[in-house]
Amino acid sequence: MLFENADFRSCASHDKSAMKLSYFPYKVSLPLKEINETYMHDIKHIVAIDIGSTNIQMAIAKEHAGRLIIVERQTQRINLALGLDDEKKLSSTSIESAITCLREFSCAFSRLPQTDVRIVATHSLRQARNKSQFIGAAAKVMPYPIDIIDGKAAAHLIFNGVAHTHQLDSRALIIDIGGGSTELIIGKQFSPSLTSSLPIGSLDIQKRFFNTGQVNHNNYQQASQFINEQLAHITARFEHFGWQQVLGTSDTIHLVCRALEQLFASPLITLNSLVKLRKKLLFWHAVDSITLHGFTSDEKWQLSSAVCILESIVKQLNITQLTYCNAALKDGVLYELATSLQKSDVRTKTVKSLTNLYHIDTQYSERIIKQLNKFIIQLTTPVTDLEWQSLCAAAKLHEVGLTINSTNSHLHSAYIIEHSDLLGFSAEEHQLITLLIRHQHQHIQQLPSILPIKHERFITLLSLFRLAIICTVGRLNAPPIPLNIHINAHIIEGELSPSLSGFHGLLAKLNEERKQIEETGIELKFRCQTVA
Repeated sequence: MLFENADFRSCASHDKSAMKLSYFPYKVSLPLKEINETYMHDIKHIVAIDIGSTNIQMAIAKEHAGRLIIVERQTQRINLALGLDDEKKLSSTSIESAITCLREFSCAFSRLPQTDVRIVATHSLRQARNKSQFIGAAAKVMPYPIDIIDGKAAAHLIFNGVAHTHQLDSRALIIDIGGGSTELIIGKQFSPSLTSSLPIGSLDIQKRFFNTGQVNHNNYQQASQFINEQLAHITARFEHFGWQQVLGTSDTIHLVCRALEQLFASPLITLNSLVKLRKKLLFWHAVDSITLHGFTSDEKWQLSSAVCILESIVKQLNITQLTYCNAALKDGVLYELATSLQKSDVRTKTVKSLTNLYHIDTQYSERIIKQLNKFIIQLTTPVTDLEWQSLCAAAKLHEVGLTINSTNSHLHSAYIIEHSDLLGFSAEEHQLITLLIRHQHQHIQQLPSILPIKHERFITLLSLFRLAIICTVGRLNAPPIPLNIHINAHIIEGELSPSLSGFHGLLAKLNEERKQIEETGIELKFRCQTVA
């Protein structure tokens, strides 16, 4: 049911008088003015639009409790780079497709209140000699300026997007392969140190060397030679800076990861995996022969150039492995517009946001971490940063499911965490946190065949996590229980002070836990210390 007398004029209209709550599709008893004051008060929306060489992308977010909440994402493949002719003029067909896309995007936010909008355009529009024709047509459907940015500005926005969504404690090399250019950035935390933009894009290389749809040794080698000539200008400087991790953004790199995962069961990009993929492309020989499920015709055409660019970069920069991350230039624009968000530890910000959202008892969580730390420092093999960050996050978030129901709350919690954006945490950390939370108590269900850490190590950490929760339940502002543990192969031995053996039935709970853990192959032994 809709509002009476609601104004449902075209979403392309930008008449201020039309910006009422007519898009709100529920019948309520409050007058429109009061709804506007109560429902929409202090909600700020941010819109970022990236007019790229391959896709035009939009993200709409709102600021809430110190974090950005993405409320909508849209992407349309326009292939502007392919619309540039030899005179660097965009075809009328490409312009029309892009304007239609922008008109459709405007429907999603034209009536949102308190909206900040920024539109950026990159390589293809920067190259277009008739860009003024494009901008004039765009202004008729979306009355916001288009900021045509250079490669350096694009690199900074890409890094800003990655830095706000991934924990960059160590120096990182960020690689973004677009349709018309490739940006490379080295930086740490929120500070980029070295940036470069090269005129090698997947659609541009496709048009230059693979435009017939054939993939053979000759055109692949020619493309590689051209790419290597461009990379030669920056290789020495980048290798001098060095890095500890390599992250790849953009749909082009995601395209390669999808192909690797489908063909070789792993999306991790290495020189070896790229060589195998290149050989597969040469075996197929033609785009029409590529047998990859879920790939569009455009993506199959683009794959050869994407692999060629990545193989050259990995080889020339001596990259051991590259991991895909889903941050992008538009995310950098969003965080640049978000005035209330401060540059801070991304993991901390993520966990704090979730604990606030689900009303977590943070004091209880901190006591679990203290108890857990008492166990961890007794391990002969120190925990890694990945393990400790995951354990701490699991301790802080293991009760989010209580907001649904206390029955099987561990399953509710695991589901929520599994399907949440844990910004700042790697895919391995995200999986480890989810598994720790899912198996925090009760029977340990069947574990996945592939774990983010070794199976035996996971069971050890899970056992200590469960013990830390048992030792903390019901204790208010008390110091950690002095439970001394010793781990020997598949045996965890614990020594408990006689004065604590009956505290809240602790010994009974530990004995019950022994039965649960035995199912995993770990033997728990507990005994009270001898009274002198």
